[in-house]
Amino acid sequence: MKREIKVEIMPWCKGCPVCYNVCPAPKNVFELVDGKPKVVRPEYCFGCGLCEELCPAKAVKVTGYREPHRLPFNTTITSLAQKVI
Repeated sequence: MKREIKVEIMPWCKGCPVCYNVCPAPKNVFELVDGKPKVVRPEYCFGCGLCEELCPAKAVKVTGYREPHRLPFNTTITSLAQKVI
C-alpha cells in the first residue's frame, strides 16, 4: 500500500526559506517562487517533518504518513538545523 504524503504551505506563511533550506529529500520538495516557498515536488517527500518542525510561523503541514514519521529530534539535531536557516 503506497503512502500518500501531502505537504501544504498555509496561507499565513511569512515567506522565509526555512522549509526550502532544510528539506533533505533527494530533489527538494520546495522551490522559491517570487521569493516565497512553494511545494513543487511533493512526490519526493518521505515525511521526515523537518520543514514542519522548524518553520517559525508553523505554516507547513505534512500529512498522510504513518506514525512515527519524524526523525529523532533532540537538542543537537535542532541546533544543527537552526544553523542552516
